[in-house]
Amino acid sequence: MRHTLNINGRTIRAETGETLVDAAIGEGVLIPHDCATGQCETCRVAIPYGLVNDHGTRYGDTVLAC
Repeated sequence: MRHTLNINGRTIRAETGETLVDAAIGEGVLIPHDCATGQCETCRVAIPYGLVNDHGTRYGDTVLAC
């Protein structure tokens, strides 16, 4: 299933189960990241509205994009 995301004003598409980092890179949008395993928290992003599967990484309105 495909979903529509808005990253910094740019609309991109993502597949169910795809990480935010992978979806963004696939559409040519860079989300800073380093380890891609959730250890460094470089990819922490704000989710002002909508739902994401945060895999337990939610802190306030932020989640890890990896």
